[in-house]
Amino acid sequence: MPHSIVIDTNVLYAALRSRRGESRRLLDEVFEGAFTPHVSVPLVLEYEAVLVRESHALGIQPKEARVVIAALLKHAETHQVHFRWPAHVRDPGDAHVLNTAVAASCPHLITFNKSDFHQAWSLGVTLLTPRELRMRIRSNR
Repeated sequence: MPHSIVIDTNVLYAALRSRRGESRRLLDEVFEGAFTPHVSVPLVLEYEAVLVRESHALGIQPKEARVVIAALLKHAETHQVHFRWPAHVRDPGDAHVLNTAVAASCPHLITFNKSDFHQAWSLGVTLLTPRELRMRIRSNR
């Protein structure tokens, strides 16, 4: 059974920036079916805006960024967000990421910016880096 996760945009960016990092391994495992990413429309729109804007820095074409997002969405479950938890994040611009995790009843939000989601635990969401997620799964086997 695949593990449910919400992937913050910074992790997806890192996955495209380096082919050898934990973020890339996580993305590969999503494509292999080991993880089910949960998304919302605002989160997918952020993925596209950031990855297309930064495509040159990532060494890819904007079209390639959209292909990666489309591939991710083939494995994803989409959720509608009917509530907001802005007080649980330091930057209200990041609320949609936490909102997606809560709407999906997803236990893990994968991010490099844990301090941005300082109250996520109170909503039942655990913050993990890609490496911490993989270590937790290995230790639970």
